[in-house]
Amino acid sequence: MVRPHLEYANVVWHPFYKKQLVALEQVQRRFTKYIPGLKDMPYYERLEVLKLPSIKYRQLRGDLIQTFKIIHNVDNLTCSDFFTFSEIHTRNPTLKINKEHAQCNSRKNFLSIRVNNLWNSLTVDTRTSDSVLSFKKNIDRELAAKKYQYDE
Repeated sequence: MVRPHLEYANVVWHPFYKKQLVALEQVQRRFTKYIPGLKDMPYYERLEVLKLPSIKYRQLRGDLIQTFKIIHNVDNLTCSDFFTFSEIHTRNPTLKINKEHAQCNSRKNFLSIRVNNLWNSLTVDTRTSDSVLSFKKNIDRELAAKKYQYDE
């Protein structure tokens, strides 16, 4: 019931300061304490028991899904307005995003900057998925393997 409000327009409005992310996470933290038998557990253990991802994880996932939609022209946005691709031919050159330099702190929080490292760390199979649904399944598998789901 609350999560849609916490995640609304997440890709556009992304917490810039850590205290903003902590405030969002605090809403879920407080809610999970009301569930009988979980009150005395640490927050991340409650999330594991409930099979809920952290808000931070959901934001990362949302960023990656939006990046996939932009790159694969699902949302009819011009990809070149957001990303430029690497021309260097290494082992995994497929759909690698160039890292742009951001001089001011507010620019560092733009989708096109904050998603670069995580997008480029995905496997080629994931970046070149056939559909949004298969991409979601692939990133859930990869992020779970990287322990992103419940980390602080």
